[in-house]
Amino acid sequence: MERMGSPPQIRGTCMEMCPEGELLLRQREGLLHRFEIVEGSKGKRPLADPLKTVKCFARPAAGMPPAAPSDLRPKEVLLNTVKYLMNLCNDASNAWEVFEFVTDRLRAIRQEMTILRVPPEYCLILLQPMMRFHIVYGYILSNHSRYDNTLNLAHLNECLHKCLDCLEVCPSTCDICVQHILNIYVSMNLNNPESVIRIIDKMPNQKIDLKLLNCWSQKNFIRVFHLAAKLEVIPKIAIYSLLIKIRDECLKNICIGFNSVNSKFSIKRLACMFSYNTVEDVKKHLTRLGISFNEDFAFFNCKDLIQNPGSPVNYRWWAIDSEHCLKSPRDLLLGNFACDCHKS
Repeated sequence: MERMGSPPQIRGTCMEMCPEGELLLRQREGLLHRFEIVEGSKGKRPLADPLKTVKCFARPAAGMPPAAPSDLRPKEVLLNTVKYLMNLCNDASNAWEVFEFVTDRLRAIRQEMTILRVPPEYCLILLQPMMRFHIVYGYILSNHSRYDNTLNLAHLNECLHKCLDCLEVCPSTCDICVQHILNIYVSMNLNNPESVIRIIDKMPNQKIDLKLLNCWSQKNFIRVFHLAAKLEVIPKIAIYSLLIKIRDECLKNICIGFNSVNSKFSIKRLACMFSYNTVEDVKKHLTRLGISFNEDFAFFNCKDLIQNPGSPVNYRWWAIDSEHCLKSPRDLLLGNFACDCHKS
């Protein structure tokens, strides 16, 4: 039932992934993506495949009338579109092209969710695959020359905070989904414990393991790396962007605390303590910080320490790379949870 005084809820009537008008316009103007054209179609203006063409994101122009119902997809069509986009993520070899395409189309879906005022319990179903997509591809593309982590993180935070908003008004959401969302939030916000506690306090019935948060607050970073490696794959990837930053802090603190011309530390031990993939990764990091070393030892002498070395390097992490699902992340993104709210 709609509230008195509120505008009537718009109901989408477009039953395809892309409205016919947009499909014809983009076909005529040669604006189709490679994933959307008829197989074998060539030339400057290839033909659009209605089963592959997906509505693209467009900012609403000032003064323009609102979108017509025929240009808006019902929530069931939005869900089918999300599933179709996630099914494109079945091969990491063309990850950048898939990422660009899917990111834009997911923005269009979130835009329509707002216009249609999709119920929060259905928003949760739509948003969780989007959230996982931005987490997983953020890691896969972390060293890609064209990847913008700030922009991807903005999309991820938008999805995550919308999920949290939905949880507040959907107390009947299954515990599996709630735990999954909260675990991701905790992993991404270990450096903001007040925010984590505030969110958890709003959901007193949920049992969240706070050992990781406690270790972070106590600056027991070696223990943080140990516990993080045991997380489920999505929270594990979500936390890694924080872990690569604390390596800088840890190495600087060791250098300052053990500052001496005779102070040395095993590089292999450093690799084990801070969960590097290889000894060579440790040496690259030491070089970046200005810390001298030889084949086996690092020498912690403050005089050569670089205080502001720039953005941390996104070294790969064995705990994530060992997850075979990243080679074909489709099922990981769709979730396949054994819970009622994901059955459709």
